[in-house]
Amino acid sequence: MRKPFWLIDGKLREADFFLDKLRTSLALDDARFYFSAFVSATRSVTYAIQACLKRAPGFSEWYAGRRAELTNDPLAKYFLCARNTSVHVGLNPLGLLQRSMLGTSEFFLYGEKVPERNAVAGATRYMSSLVDIAGEAFSKFWSFLDLSHDVTLASLLRDGHSIEDIEAEFGLPKGWSRGEGRTDEERLELLKQYSRTDIQRLRQKYPMQAN
Repeated sequence: MRKPFWLIDGKLREADFFLDKLRTSLALDDARFYFSAFVSATRSVTYAIQACLKRAPGFSEWYAGRRAELTNDPLAKYFLCARNTSVHVGLNPLGLLQRSMLGTSEFFLYGEKVPERNAVAGATRYMSSLVDIAGEAFSKFWSFLDLSHDVTLASLLRDGHSIEDIEAEFGLPKGWSRGEGRTDEERLELLKQYSRTDIQRLRQKYPMQAN
């Protein structure tokens, strides 16, 4: 049985949450805490993708290509190193740069060969890459995510699918949606709600950026 897709969706939302907190932080200590949480959440995104899809046909070949992109991306390499250093050593590479007499400030990243000094700008670009990878995984390896309100039981059956197919793809036990006295139409409506992801919102918030 598959692991549920919301493991990936949840980690993306978690990373987005902490990046928003970093954007609005005023104190360096607060920003460092949020940055640490952000890099941990982003690292978990790729772990969750592998955990959910490692047995899916064609996943290994597809993921090898996307992993190579991350490996060759200086920004992704930097954030991976930042996470590992934070977790295993305790060092946080976030600093605060005072930019004017009025106290305007900017959080920046330090270290050798930092591809983007502005912490929020770098984190945003990194999120764009992860959202793109997760979004492609959702569209390539799931058929029933974000089910349209227009899908009916008749159209589902006409396309050769069943409610049980949806449950299986979502990593749910067969009959999970049945409940006590629930009709098949009601089961389908329940699964439509369950199928919702945050990927479209995140794609709009973190569009892919030119290098």
